[in-house]
Amino acid sequence: LATSLLWLFSSLSLKPLRPFRTWKAHKSLVTSLAFLPDGQRLLSASWDGTVRFWKVSDGTKMDEISLSRPIRFATLSPDGQLLAISTYDPTIQLWRLSDKTLLRTLRGHRDWVHEVVFSPDGKFLISGSKDGTVKVWQVWDGSLVRTLSGHSKPVVTVALSPDGRFIASGSEDSTVRIWRMADGKLVKVLQGRVKGMAVNVVRFSPDGKWLAFGDIGITIYRFPEGRKERIAAHRGGITALSFTPDSRFLISASADGTVKVWQVLDGTKVGEWKSEKAVLRAWAEQADQNLFRPFGFDLRLRRFFLNFFPNALALSPDGQFLAAGFARGEIRLWQWRPQTNH
Repeated sequence: LATSLLWLFSSLSLKPLRPFRTWKAHKSLVTSLAFLPDGQRLLSASWDGTVRFWKVSDGTKMDEISLSRPIRFATLSPDGQLLAISTYDPTIQLWRLSDKTLLRTLRGHRDWVHEVVFSPDGKFLISGSKDGTVKVWQVWDGSLVRTLSGHSKPVVTVALSPDGRFIASGSEDSTVRIWRMADGKLVKVLQGRVKGMAVNVVRFSPDGKWLAFGDIGITIYRFPEGRKERIAAHRGGITALSFTPDSRFLISASADGTVKVWQVLDGTKVGEWKSEKAVLRAWAEQADQNLFRPFGFDLRLRRFFLNFFPNALALSPDGQFLAAGFARGEIRLWQWRPQTNH
């Protein structure tokens, strides 16, 4: 007990490293972040039904698109001219940013769309849905090219290789499936780290040599064929992954309230940032385990810190800035320094 008390009070003095700018961007969960191609503007989408555009230099709001429903995911075309939005219904909205015009609505899924991604040439859009399918759409007219079936549970994340040849999909069935873009053929099935747990995020590295995916841990897979490096990454589910532009580092965000930086080649952790609530939650978990349970009761203090976690990540095109969006609507921004904590 004395040891636990010492740990308890010493933990209160921990000072998490802070980003250089934090602002309240939305009323609720930030679901997506993306830098525009110029690197000077940042897009954020939220459960509050808005897509907002921010000036990176000072965090001021530049523009907004408002919808009447919560936004599940939003992504930009490679040239930054089009915006694809999925909400909690079976459709995808395609917007032109120059005049904030809704160009078309893509219909074909039987349940809500979780995540969408443009092809590198901007001609196609790939979507993953709660209906368990991945669909490929033609952007210019919104027509459905093909449907990829095989997952036994909802598809929650999709990614496309930088050369546009392969689609990766992650599912609540604990697998990642790799499909050939040209004809939809299934190429490979990879298992998540924890059986029965959803693969929440899947991402290709910019150089196309690596595929990373996460549930509560992270698997870095040498693509298309090669070794797998498994990282015991977080104490909570992985909410976001982002490779640096040079593909040397992978950044992960988690429901445990932390952002961590990993060296891709060997899986070594080279940086970590903890939210204030993550520090407090770690303290609460230790208190629950070592102070209260031995006396026959559990206050479950950790439950009070579940809503303060990073849910989205984005790196600027030049790799200079990292942005994180949080469950309570904040955006935090810091300069990228891979060799030190952030």
